[in-house]
Amino acid sequence: MRINILCWLFLQELEVTAKILLAKGGETSGFIRDDVEKALTAMVCSLTPTRVLSSLISGGARSVPMHV
Repeated sequence: MRINILCWLFLQELEVTAKILLAKGGETSGFIRDDVEKALTAMVCSLTPTRVLSSLISGGARSVPMHV
């Protein structure tokens, strides 16, 4: 029961998490980029493809690149 609640809470914050990870992926620091890649890989491996794509698309659509 507790795991289901944690999963539900995570899914509620998934778009925010994806947005932050996508923004941090552009960091110049190599270790931050490596950690972002690990986090995104874990997210992709843990969720359904539909959920991953919708979160990445909506999170990425709301993020503004720093160089723009």
